[in-house]
Amino acid sequence: MLVSLASAPLTLAMQENEMKMMIVIAIIALVAALAVLRTVRRVAEVTEREKTRREIAAYVAEGSITPDDAARLLHTGVSETVAAELARGVSWGTVSAKRAQEMVRAIQTPPAAPPPRA
Repeated sequence: MLVSLASAPLTLAMQENEMKMMIVIAIIALVAALAVLRTVRRVAEVTEREKTRREIAAYVAEGSITPDDAARLLHTGVSETVAAELARGVSWGTVSAKRAQEMVRAIQTPPAAPPPRA
């Protein structure tokens, strides 16, 4: 009986060490999973960006969008998400090429100054 009581603290100490190791392993696994997810997200963003550029280039090639408007979509105040949605709208026929160009111009035109207060 004395032997079993004497070994009980050792068993508890071993269980605590095992729990600590499990927690450390879980934290490492979580950090690794987050790193993988972040990398996948970045790859998806780059892929979508390139897809948008190719779509805009195709619209320029078919004459739906002028090269100047395409350059504005790609390099200035219009976000890539807006550019992709406009390109998609033109391809689906829900937005005319003329209307898309008007939207781009409206987005890129700075807002008018408010009238002076009286």
